[in-house]
Amino acid sequence: MLDFMNLNRTLNELDLFRREFDRLFDTGARGEVADPTEFSEIGREIGARFTDDKEAFVLSVDVPGVKPADVDLQVTRDGITLRVAREVAVPQGYSTHRAERGSWRLSRSWSVPEPVNPELATGEVKDGVLTVTLPKIPEVQPRRIEIAS
Repeated sequence: MLDFMNLNRTLNELDLFRREFDRLFDTGARGEVADPTEFSEIGREIGARFTDDKEAFVLSVDVPGVKPADVDLQVTRDGITLRVAREVAVPQGYSTHRAERGSWRLSRSWSVPEPVNPELATGEVKDGVLTVTLPKIPEVQPRRIEIAS
């Protein structure tokens, strides 16, 4: 005869195991880290585009839900370092029943193929996209030379 109590207990344990396994894989896939002060690897998942328009390099990074104050951008002659933190807080007096949008941190660096002028670099967050313009140093920009005959 089948013992339904033991079967039910076994199925509950299997369900708990499945949920824990799913949680571990979901956390790893999103790049969350145990220490909230560490930066995650979510930058590998967020769309970034680095283009060259002859006079400047333009970096566009998807940063949904980020305010300009949450962006730390450092530019040198040779590259750019971006740190972003999005904190999703529950409004006072409310409780969370289900959270599908979470807080995250991003730390990412790019090197530039030609030196840029950090003094003239600009950045803007608009519609969830961070756009950074890195003007090239004038000496490096190609110039057209007329050939005399």
